[in-house]
Amino acid sequence: MHPALIIPAFDAYLAQRGLRFDAVVIGGAALVLLGVVQRATDDCDVLDPTIPEGVLEAARLFASEQGIASDWLNSKAHDFVGIPGCLPEGWRGRLRIAFEGKSLHLQTLGRLDLLCTKLVALVDRGTDFADCVALGPTLSELQDAWPLVAQYVGNAESREGYWLPLARRQLERLGKELGYDAVF
Repeated sequence: MHPALIIPAFDAYLAQRGLRFDAVVIGGAALVLLGVVQRATDDCDVLDPTIPEGVLEAARLFASEQGIASDWLNSKAHDFVGIPGCLPEGWRGRLRIAFEGKSLHLQTLGRLDLLCTKLVALVDRGTDFADCVALGPTLSELQDAWPLVAQYVGNAESREGYWLPLARRQLERLGKELGYDAVF
């Protein structure tokens, strides 16, 4: 799915049906909408709110017509809103516009907050390195992001022996790619 094409088309689709949706999106779709990367992505991750049933049904019908996955618009990331430590404190106050259409208004996290979520995803999944590089964080931004990345608890039992060492290696790898000599 190409968010730069699909999101405006879905906006028009919603407008034709008299539907409106305001949301916060994250992930690859947000990066595409911000112009940070130009690539396809599997989905559009809605962080908040949960997608209303009418919009969700419209998204499924739209997907069928476009030949894309039926869950291309999803709220899988919504769980992060309620888990302490998953999002930087005060993130709602730093939202910025990602897409403004007739019926679709999408915001995304502020730069550092979005970087933090991508860094956690890099450590957790190992697939977000190119997105992190594309964000072009400064050494100061990486250092500012480290406390959130370090506090994330995906699996409490493997935190000390696995998560933290892996997080340090990934941030050091990213820093090296960006030309920084940093230890986390």
